[in-house]
Amino acid sequence: MAVEDFLRQIGGAVGLPLHGVKLLLCLVAGYPLGLMHRLIFTKASATIQHIIFTVIGLGIAYFCFGNDCIHSLANIVINYVLLLGFGGTSVSVALAFIINMGYLLTGYYYYATDDYDIDWTTAHCVLTLKMIAIVFDRYDGSFDENQLSEEQKRHCLKETPSLLEMLGHAYFFGGFLVGPQISMRRYRNFVSGNLLRSAPQSPFSSFLPATIRLLGSFVYMGVFSVISNQGDPEFMITKEYAASPLWYRSIYPYLCVRVQFVRYVSAWMLAESGCMMSGISYNERGTSFYSKWNSMANVHISTLEIALNVKQVVQSFNINTNRWGVRYIYKRLRFLRNTFLSQLALLYFLAVWHGLYIGYFIAFTIEMCVVFMENESMRILAILLGTEKMDELPLFTRIWVNAYHFIRSFYFMGMGFVSFSLITYEKAVQAYKNIGFTPLILFGAWIVWYIVFNAIAANKLRQERAKEAKEKKN
Repeated sequence: MAVEDFLRQIGGAVGLPLHGVKLLLCLVAGYPLGLMHRLIFTKASATIQHIIFTVIGLGIAYFCFGNDCIHSLANIVINYVLLLGFGGTSVSVALAFIINMGYLLTGYYYYATDDYDIDWTTAHCVLTLKMIAIVFDRYDGSFDENQLSEEQKRHCLKETPSLLEMLGHAYFFGGFLVGPQISMRRYRNFVSGNLLRSAPQSPFSSFLPATIRLLGSFVYMGVFSVISNQGDPEFMITKEYAASPLWYRSIYPYLCVRVQFVRYVSAWMLAESGCMMSGISYNERGTSFYSKWNSMANVHISTLEIALNVKQVVQSFNINTNRWGVRYIYKRLRFLRNTFLSQLALLYFLAVWHGLYIGYFIAFTIEMCVVFMENESMRILAILLGTEKMDELPLFTRIWVNAYHFIRSFYFMGMGFVSFSLITYEKAVQAYKNIGFTPLILFGAWIVWYIVFNAIAANKLRQERAKEAKEKKN
Protein backbone atom coordinates (compact mmCIF):
# COMPACT_ATOMS: atom_id res chain seq x y z
CA MET A 1 0.00 0.00 0.00
CA ALA A 2 1.16 3.52 -0.82
CA VAL A 3 0.42 4.78 2.69
CA GLU A 4 2.40 2.00 4.35
CA ASP A 5 5.30 2.50 1.94
CA PHE A 6 5.35 6.18 2.88
CA LEU A 7 5.25 5.32 6.59
CA ARG A 8 8.11 2.84 6.10
CA GLN A 9 10.17 5.63 4.56
CA ILE A 10 9.45 7.80 7.59
CA GLY A 11 10.37 4.92 9.88
CA GLY A 12 13.62 4.36 8.03
CA ALA A 13 14.51 8.03 8.47
CA VAL A 14 13.85 8.08 12.22
CA GLY A 15 14.87 4.50 13.02
CA LEU A 16 11.42 3.07 13.75
CA PRO A 17 9.67 -0.02 12.36
CA LEU A 18 6.35 0.41 10.56
CA HIS A 19 4.28 -0.51 13.61
CA GLY A 20 6.32 1.94 15.69
CA VAL A 21 5.52 4.77 13.27
CA LYS A 22 1.81 3.89 13.36
CA LEU A 23 1.81 3.78 17.15
CA LEU A 24 3.57 7.15 17.34
CA LEU A 25 1.14 8.78 14.91
CA CYS A 26 -1.86 7.54 16.88
CA LEU A 27 -0.38 8.79 20.14
CA VAL A 28 0.19 12.22 18.60
CA ALA A 29 -3.39 12.14 17.27
CA GLY A 30 -4.63 11.99 20.87
CA TYR A 31 -3.91 15.71 21.24
CA PRO A 32 -6.17 16.98 18.39
CA LEU A 33 -8.75 14.31 19.20
CA GLY A 34 -8.84 15.54 22.78
CA LEU A 35 -9.28 19.13 21.57
CA MET A 36 -12.05 18.10 19.21
CA HIS A 37 -13.85 16.27 22.00
CA ARG A 38 -13.51 19.18 24.41
CA LEU A 39 -14.83 21.69 21.85
CA ILE A 40 -17.65 19.63 20.33
CA PHE A 41 -18.64 16.55 22.30
CA THR A 42 -18.17 17.36 26.00
CA LYS A 43 -21.83 18.34 26.32
CA ALA A 44 -23.06 15.40 24.23
CA SER A 45 -24.95 12.55 25.86
CA ALA A 46 -23.00 9.71 27.41
CA THR A 47 -24.27 7.34 24.71
CA ILE A 48 -22.96 9.55 21.91
CA GLN A 49 -19.57 9.80 23.63
CA HIS A 50 -19.39 6.02 24.09
CA ILE A 51 -20.04 5.55 20.37
CA ILE A 52 -17.47 8.18 19.37
CA PHE A 53 -14.75 6.67 21.57
CA THR A 54 -15.55 3.17 20.32
CA VAL A 55 -15.44 4.13 16.63
CA ILE A 56 -12.22 6.15 17.01
CA GLY A 57 -10.56 3.50 19.17
CA LEU A 58 -11.45 0.69 16.78
CA GLY A 59 -10.11 2.80 13.93
CA ILE A 60 -6.85 3.29 15.80
CA ALA A 61 -6.67 -0.43 16.57
CA TYR A 62 -7.25 -1.36 12.91
CA PHE A 63 -4.72 1.21 11.67
CA CYS A 64 -2.06 -0.07 14.08
CA PHE A 65 -2.75 -3.81 14.11
CA GLY A 66 -4.95 -4.61 11.12
CA ASN A 67 -7.33 -7.53 11.55
CA ASP A 68 -5.75 -8.32 14.91
CA CYS A 69 -7.92 -5.53 16.34
CA ILE A 70 -10.53 -8.28 16.72
CA HIS A 71 -8.70 -9.51 19.82
CA SER A 72 -9.47 -6.42 21.88
CA LEU A 73 -13.11 -6.48 20.79
CA ALA A 74 -13.47 -10.16 21.64
CA ASN A 75 -11.87 -9.71 25.04
CA ILE A 76 -14.21 -6.84 25.95
CA VAL A 77 -17.27 -8.87 24.98
CA ILE A 78 -16.02 -11.87 26.98
CA ASN A 79 -15.61 -9.69 30.08
CA TYR A 80 -19.06 -8.20 29.60
CA VAL A 81 -20.57 -11.70 29.51
CA LEU A 82 -18.52 -12.59 32.58
CA LEU A 83 -19.97 -9.61 34.47
CA LEU A 84 -23.51 -10.48 33.38
CA GLY A 85 -23.15 -14.02 34.68
CA PHE A 86 -20.96 -13.61 37.76
CA GLY A 87 -20.50 -9.87 38.36
CA GLY A 88 -20.12 -8.91 42.01
CA THR A 89 -18.86 -12.30 43.14
CA SER A 90 -15.44 -13.66 44.07
CA VAL A 91 -15.86 -16.17 41.22
CA SER A 92 -15.90 -13.28 38.74
CA VAL A 93 -12.60 -11.97 40.11
CA ALA A 94 -10.91 -15.35 39.80
CA LEU A 95 -12.28 -15.85 36.29
CA ALA A 96 -11.21 -12.33 35.29
CA PHE A 97 -7.60 -13.11 36.13
CA ILE A 98 -7.73 -16.50 34.40
CA ILE A 99 -9.49 -15.30 31.25
CA ASN A 100 -7.71 -11.98 30.73
CA MET A 101 -4.23 -13.15 31.62
CA GLY A 102 -4.82 -16.36 29.70
CA TYR A 103 -5.83 -14.44 26.57
CA LEU A 104 -2.83 -12.12 26.88
CA LEU A 105 -0.31 -14.91 27.52
CA THR A 106 -1.69 -16.93 24.62
CA GLY A 107 -1.10 -13.90 22.43
CA TYR A 108 2.46 -13.61 23.75
CA TYR A 109 3.08 -17.28 23.07
CA TYR A 110 1.96 -17.22 19.44
CA TYR A 111 3.15 -13.75 18.41
CA ALA A 112 6.31 -13.04 20.42
CA THR A 113 9.82 -13.13 18.98
CA ASP A 114 13.16 -12.77 20.73
CA ASP A 115 12.96 -8.97 20.47
CA TYR A 116 10.60 -6.34 21.83
CA ASP A 117 7.69 -6.29 19.37
CA ILE A 118 4.96 -3.74 18.70
CA ASP A 119 1.83 -5.68 17.83
CA TRP A 120 -1.72 -6.09 19.14
CA THR A 121 -0.41 -7.43 22.46
CA THR A 122 1.18 -4.01 23.11
CA ALA A 123 -2.25 -2.44 23.60
CA HIS A 124 -3.80 -5.65 24.89
CA CYS A 125 -1.64 -5.70 28.02
CA VAL A 126 -3.12 -2.29 28.91
CA LEU A 127 -6.62 -3.60 28.18
CA THR A 128 -6.01 -6.65 30.39
CA LEU A 129 -5.50 -4.48 33.46
CA LYS A 130 -8.57 -2.40 32.58
CA MET A 131 -10.80 -5.45 32.37
CA ILE A 132 -9.53 -6.97 35.61
CA ALA A 133 -10.02 -3.62 37.36
CA ILE A 134 -13.65 -3.37 36.21
CA VAL A 135 -14.46 -6.85 37.53
CA PHE A 136 -12.71 -6.06 40.83
CA ASP A 137 -14.54 -2.73 41.17
CA ARG A 138 -17.87 -4.42 40.48
CA TYR A 139 -17.01 -6.97 43.18
CA ASP A 140 -16.29 -4.15 45.63
CA GLY A 141 -19.60 -2.57 44.68
CA SER A 142 -21.46 -5.61 45.99
CA PHE A 143 -20.39 -4.76 49.57
CA ASP A 144 -21.82 -2.20 51.94
CA GLU A 145 -19.72 0.96 51.81
CA ASN A 146 -18.94 0.64 55.50
CA GLN A 147 -16.87 -2.42 54.63
CA LEU A 148 -14.81 -0.61 51.99
CA SER A 149 -11.71 1.55 52.23
CA GLU A 150 -11.83 5.14 51.00
CA GLU A 151 -10.00 4.08 47.86
CA GLN A 152 -12.46 1.29 47.16
CA LYS A 153 -15.37 3.68 47.66
CA ARG A 154 -13.93 5.98 44.98
CA HIS A 155 -13.70 3.18 42.41
CA CYS A 156 -16.44 0.66 43.22
CA LEU A 157 -19.26 -0.02 40.76
CA LYS A 158 -22.74 -0.60 42.15
CA GLU A 159 -24.08 -1.91 38.84
CA THR A 160 -22.63 -3.74 35.87
CA PRO A 161 -21.56 -1.42 33.03
CA SER A 162 -23.34 -1.78 29.71
CA LEU A 163 -21.49 -3.24 26.74
CA LEU A 164 -21.39 0.21 25.12
CA GLU A 165 -19.87 1.69 28.28
CA MET A 166 -17.20 -0.98 28.34
CA LEU A 167 -16.38 -0.42 24.68
CA GLY A 168 -16.15 3.35 25.07
CA HIS A 169 -14.03 3.02 28.20
CA ALA A 170 -11.66 0.48 26.65
CA TYR A 171 -11.26 2.30 23.33
CA PHE A 172 -10.95 5.83 24.72
CA PHE A 173 -8.17 7.26 22.56
CA GLY A 174 -6.26 8.73 25.52
CA GLY A 175 -5.59 5.39 27.16
CA PHE A 176 -6.08 2.59 24.64
CA LEU A 177 -2.55 2.09 23.29
CA VAL A 178 -0.09 2.69 26.16
CA GLY A 179 -2.30 3.78 29.05
CA PRO A 180 -2.73 5.45 31.42
CA GLN A 181 -5.09 3.24 33.38
CA ILE A 182 -8.44 5.03 33.73
CA SER A 183 -11.01 3.59 36.11
CA MET A 184 -14.55 2.95 34.92
CA ARG A 185 -15.83 5.18 37.71
CA ARG A 186 -13.76 8.15 36.43
CA TYR A 187 -14.79 7.41 32.86
CA ARG A 188 -18.45 7.42 33.83
CA ASN A 189 -18.06 10.71 35.66
CA PHE A 190 -16.30 12.11 32.62
CA VAL A 191 -18.95 11.24 30.01
CA SER A 192 -21.78 12.25 32.37
CA GLY A 193 -20.22 15.68 32.89
CA ASN A 194 -19.86 15.23 36.65
CA LEU A 195 -16.05 15.14 36.50
CA LEU A 196 -15.79 18.58 34.90
CA ARG A 197 -18.62 20.20 36.82
CA SER A 198 -16.19 22.04 39.11
CA ALA A 199 -13.52 22.51 36.42
CA PRO A 200 -12.88 25.77 34.57
CA GLN A 201 -15.60 25.86 31.94
CA SER A 202 -13.53 27.27 29.10
CA PRO A 203 -12.51 24.43 26.75
CA PHE A 204 -9.13 26.08 26.48
CA SER A 205 -8.37 25.84 30.21
CA SER A 206 -6.69 22.48 29.56
CA PHE A 207 -5.05 23.69 26.34
CA LEU A 208 -1.87 25.09 27.87
CA PRO A 209 -1.18 22.13 30.25
CA ALA A 210 -1.81 19.65 27.41
CA THR A 211 0.42 21.61 25.05
CA ILE A 212 3.22 21.72 27.63
CA ARG A 213 2.98 17.94 27.99
CA LEU A 214 2.94 17.47 24.20
CA LEU A 215 5.98 19.69 23.67
CA GLY A 216 7.76 17.94 26.52
CA SER A 217 7.18 14.66 24.74
CA PHE A 218 8.66 16.06 21.52
CA VAL A 219 11.73 17.17 23.47
CA TYR A 220 12.17 13.66 24.88
CA MET A 221 11.71 12.13 21.42
CA GLY A 222 14.38 14.45 20.08
CA VAL A 223 16.74 13.48 22.88
CA PHE A 224 16.03 9.79 22.24
CA SER A 225 16.83 10.13 18.53
CA VAL A 226 20.24 11.54 19.49
CA ILE A 227 21.21 9.16 22.31
CA SER A 228 19.42 5.92 21.37
CA ASN A 229 22.62 4.38 19.98
CA GLN A 230 24.53 5.26 23.16
CA GLY A 231 22.54 2.93 25.38
CA ASP A 232 21.58 -0.12 23.34
CA PRO A 233 21.33 -3.23 25.57
CA GLU A 234 22.18 -5.45 22.57
CA PHE A 235 25.70 -3.98 22.65
CA MET A 236 26.26 -5.75 25.98
CA ILE A 237 26.33 -9.17 24.31
CA THR A 238 29.01 -8.21 21.79
CA LYS A 239 32.74 -8.99 21.88
CA GLU A 240 33.45 -5.26 21.62
CA TYR A 241 31.63 -4.66 24.92
CA ALA A 242 33.41 -7.60 26.58
CA ALA A 243 36.75 -6.09 25.57
CA SER A 244 35.89 -2.66 26.99
CA PRO A 245 37.42 -1.41 30.25
CA LEU A 246 35.62 -2.54 33.42
CA TRP A 247 34.64 1.02 34.37
CA TYR A 248 32.86 1.42 31.02
CA ARG A 249 31.15 -1.95 31.27
CA SER A 250 29.97 -0.99 34.77
CA ILE A 251 28.35 2.33 33.81
CA TYR A 252 26.95 1.20 30.45
CA PRO A 253 23.87 -0.55 31.96
CA TYR A 254 23.02 2.76 33.68
CA LEU A 255 23.21 4.49 30.28
CA CYS A 256 20.78 1.86 28.96
CA VAL A 257 18.34 2.66 31.77
CA ARG A 258 18.45 6.38 31.09
CA VAL A 259 17.99 5.92 27.34
CA GLN A 260 15.02 3.57 27.79
CA PHE A 261 13.50 5.94 30.34
CA VAL A 262 13.53 8.62 27.65
CA ARG A 263 11.72 6.32 25.22
CA TYR A 264 8.97 5.35 27.66
CA VAL A 265 8.53 8.88 28.99
CA SER A 266 8.05 10.34 25.49
CA ALA A 267 5.26 7.83 24.72
CA TRP A 268 3.49 8.31 28.04
CA MET A 269 3.62 12.09 27.80
CA LEU A 270 2.01 11.93 24.37
CA ALA A 271 -0.86 9.86 25.76
CA GLU A 272 -1.18 12.19 28.76
CA SER A 273 -1.48 15.23 26.48
CA GLY A 274 -4.59 13.71 24.92
CA CYS A 275 -6.06 12.96 28.34
CA MET A 276 -5.35 16.50 29.51
CA MET A 277 -6.85 18.07 26.42
CA SER A 278 -10.03 15.99 26.61
CA GLY A 279 -10.48 16.82 30.30
CA ILE A 280 -10.58 13.25 31.64
CA SER A 281 -7.43 13.91 33.66
CA TYR A 282 -9.01 16.81 35.58
CA ASN A 283 -7.70 16.96 39.14
CA GLU A 284 -10.07 18.78 41.47
CA ARG A 285 -7.36 18.93 44.13
CA GLY A 286 -4.94 20.73 41.83
CA THR A 287 -3.84 24.18 42.93
CA SER A 288 -2.19 25.48 39.75
CA PHE A 289 -3.22 25.76 36.10
CA TYR A 290 -1.10 22.66 35.38
CA SER A 291 -1.80 20.46 38.40
CA LYS A 292 -5.56 20.81 37.80
CA TRP A 293 -5.18 18.56 34.75
CA ASN A 294 -2.47 16.04 35.67
CA SER A 295 -4.30 13.30 37.59
CA MET A 296 -3.52 10.82 34.80
CA ALA A 297 0.21 11.56 34.81
CA ASN A 298 2.22 8.37 34.34
CA VAL A 299 5.53 10.04 35.06
CA HIS A 300 6.70 12.90 37.29
CA ILE A 301 9.54 14.37 35.28
CA SER A 302 11.20 16.51 37.94
CA THR A 303 11.31 13.67 40.48
CA LEU A 304 12.48 11.08 37.94
CA GLU A 305 15.32 13.16 36.53
CA ILE A 306 16.85 13.93 39.94
CA ALA A 307 16.00 10.61 41.62
CA LEU A 308 18.71 9.39 43.98
CA ASN A 309 17.26 5.99 44.83
CA VAL A 310 14.88 3.29 43.60
CA LYS A 311 12.00 4.47 45.80
CA GLN A 312 11.98 7.84 44.07
CA VAL A 313 12.10 6.15 40.65
CA VAL A 314 9.14 3.89 41.50
CA GLN A 315 7.15 6.87 42.77
CA SER A 316 7.73 8.84 39.56
CA PHE A 317 7.88 6.25 36.74
CA ASN A 318 4.99 4.19 35.31
CA ILE A 319 2.86 5.61 38.12
CA ASN A 320 -0.53 4.32 36.97
CA THR A 321 0.61 0.73 36.51
CA ASN A 322 2.31 0.78 39.91
CA ARG A 323 -0.84 2.25 41.44
CA TRP A 324 -2.95 -0.43 39.76
CA GLY A 325 -0.68 -3.16 41.14
CA VAL A 326 -0.87 -1.81 44.67
CA ARG A 327 -4.66 -1.43 44.50
CA TYR A 328 -5.60 -4.76 42.94
CA ILE A 329 -2.75 -7.09 43.91
CA TYR A 330 -0.74 -5.90 46.90
CA LYS A 331 -3.60 -4.62 49.06
CA ARG A 332 -5.81 -7.60 48.18
CA LEU A 333 -3.23 -9.92 49.72
CA ARG A 334 -3.53 -8.49 53.23
CA PHE A 335 -4.81 -11.88 54.36
CA LEU A 336 -1.26 -13.20 53.93
CA ARG A 337 -0.19 -10.87 56.77
CA ASN A 338 3.23 -10.67 55.17
CA THR A 339 4.30 -7.59 53.21
CA PHE A 340 7.22 -9.43 51.64
CA LEU A 341 4.97 -12.14 50.16
CA SER A 342 2.55 -9.47 48.92
CA GLN A 343 5.40 -7.57 47.25
CA LEU A 344 6.72 -10.80 45.77
CA ALA A 345 3.32 -11.69 44.33
CA LEU A 346 2.93 -8.21 42.83
CA LEU A 347 6.37 -8.22 41.21
CA TYR A 348 5.96 -11.67 39.69
CA PHE A 349 2.46 -10.81 38.46
CA LEU A 350 3.99 -7.83 36.66
CA ALA A 351 6.71 -10.09 35.28
CA VAL A 352 4.10 -12.48 33.82
CA TRP A 353 2.05 -9.52 32.57
CA HIS A 354 5.05 -8.26 30.60
CA GLY A 355 5.62 -11.60 28.89
CA LEU A 356 6.75 -15.19 29.10
CA TYR A 357 10.49 -14.55 28.84
CA ILE A 358 12.80 -15.36 31.73
CA GLY A 359 14.41 -11.93 31.39
CA TYR A 360 11.35 -10.28 32.92
CA PHE A 361 11.48 -12.58 35.95
CA ILE A 362 15.20 -11.92 36.41
CA ALA A 363 14.57 -8.17 36.18
CA PHE A 364 11.80 -8.14 38.79
CA THR A 365 13.78 -10.45 41.08
CA ILE A 366 16.68 -8.00 40.90
CA GLU A 367 14.25 -5.13 41.61
CA MET A 368 13.05 -6.94 44.73
CA CYS A 369 16.65 -7.43 45.87
CA VAL A 370 17.51 -3.79 45.13
CA VAL A 371 14.53 -2.52 47.12
CA PHE A 372 15.49 -4.78 50.04
CA MET A 373 19.09 -3.58 49.85
CA GLU A 374 17.97 0.04 49.71
CA ASN A 375 15.60 -0.20 52.68
CA GLU A 376 18.14 -2.03 54.82
CA SER A 377 20.99 0.27 53.77
CA MET A 378 18.95 3.30 54.84
CA ARG A 379 18.14 1.64 58.16
CA ILE A 380 21.77 0.74 58.81
CA LEU A 381 23.03 4.18 57.82
CA ALA A 382 20.51 5.75 60.20
CA ILE A 383 21.96 3.59 63.00
CA LEU A 384 25.55 4.43 62.10
CA LEU A 385 24.88 8.14 61.67
CA GLY A 386 22.56 8.37 64.66
CA THR A 387 19.64 9.94 62.77
CA GLU A 388 17.12 9.22 60.01
CA LYS A 389 16.80 12.91 59.06
CA MET A 390 19.19 13.92 56.30
CA ASP A 391 18.79 17.62 57.15
CA GLU A 392 20.48 17.03 60.50
CA LEU A 393 23.68 15.75 58.86
CA PRO A 394 26.63 17.92 57.82
CA LEU A 395 26.70 18.91 54.14
CA PHE A 396 29.66 16.66 53.30
CA THR A 397 27.98 13.66 54.95
CA ARG A 398 24.74 14.30 53.09
CA ILE A 399 26.63 14.40 49.80
CA TRP A 400 28.41 11.14 50.64
CA VAL A 401 25.19 9.37 51.69
CA ASN A 402 23.27 10.52 48.58
CA ALA A 403 26.17 9.50 46.34
CA TYR A 404 26.20 6.04 47.92
CA HIS A 405 22.44 5.59 47.44
CA PHE A 406 22.64 6.84 43.86
CA ILE A 407 25.55 4.62 42.79
CA ARG A 408 24.19 1.53 44.54
CA SER A 409 20.61 1.97 43.30
CA PHE A 410 21.32 2.75 39.67
CA TYR A 411 24.15 0.25 39.33
CA PHE A 412 21.89 -2.63 40.30
CA MET A 413 18.85 -1.13 38.56
CA GLY A 414 20.88 -1.03 35.37
CA MET A 415 21.75 -4.69 35.79
CA GLY A 416 18.07 -5.54 36.20
CA PHE A 417 17.10 -3.51 33.16
CA VAL A 418 19.60 -5.44 31.05
CA SER A 419 17.61 -8.66 31.42
CA PHE A 420 14.33 -6.73 31.02
CA SER A 421 15.50 -5.40 27.65
CA LEU A 422 17.32 -8.49 26.35
CA ILE A 423 14.45 -10.74 27.62
CA THR A 424 15.95 -14.12 26.68
CA TYR A 425 18.03 -16.23 29.05
CA GLU A 426 20.91 -16.65 26.59
CA LYS A 427 21.30 -12.93 25.94
CA ALA A 428 20.96 -11.94 29.60
CA VAL A 429 23.53 -14.51 30.76
CA GLN A 430 25.93 -13.43 28.01
CA ALA A 431 25.60 -9.79 29.08
CA TYR A 432 26.26 -10.66 32.74
CA LYS A 433 29.16 -12.87 31.69
CA ASN A 434 30.68 -9.98 29.73
CA ILE A 435 30.66 -7.88 32.88
CA GLY A 436 32.17 -10.66 34.95
CA PHE A 437 29.01 -11.33 36.99
CA THR A 438 30.12 -8.43 39.21
CA PRO A 439 26.54 -7.54 40.26
CA LEU A 440 26.09 -11.03 41.73
CA ILE A 441 29.48 -10.86 43.47
CA LEU A 442 28.79 -7.39 44.91
CA PHE A 443 25.33 -8.34 46.10
CA GLY A 444 26.71 -11.49 47.72
CA ALA A 445 29.40 -9.42 49.47
CA TRP A 446 26.74 -6.98 50.66
CA ILE A 447 24.63 -9.85 52.05
CA VAL A 448 27.62 -11.16 54.02
CA TRP A 449 28.33 -7.68 55.38
CA TYR A 450 24.62 -7.25 56.20
CA ILE A 451 24.48 -10.51 58.17
CA VAL A 452 27.69 -9.70 60.07
CA PHE A 453 26.55 -6.16 60.87
CA ASN A 454 23.16 -7.34 62.16
CA ALA A 455 24.84 -10.01 64.27
CA ILE A 456 27.20 -7.45 65.82
CA ALA A 457 24.36 -4.96 66.32
CA ALA A 458 22.14 -7.62 67.92
CA ASN A 459 24.95 -8.71 70.24
CA LYS A 460 25.62 -5.09 71.22
CA LEU A 461 21.94 -4.54 71.92
CA ARG A 462 21.81 -7.66 74.13
CA GLN A 463 24.82 -6.45 76.09
CA GLU A 464 23.26 -2.99 76.58
CA ARG A 465 19.99 -4.51 77.80
CA ALA A 466 21.83 -6.86 80.13
CA LYS A 467 23.79 -3.90 81.50
CA GLU A 468 20.60 -1.87 82.01
CA ALA A 469 18.90 -4.81 83.75
CA LYS A 470 21.94 -5.23 86.05
CA GLU A 471 21.97 -1.52 86.92
CA LYS A 472 18.26 -1.57 87.75
CA LYS A 473 18.75 -4.64 89.90
CA ASN A 474 21.53 -2.92 91.86
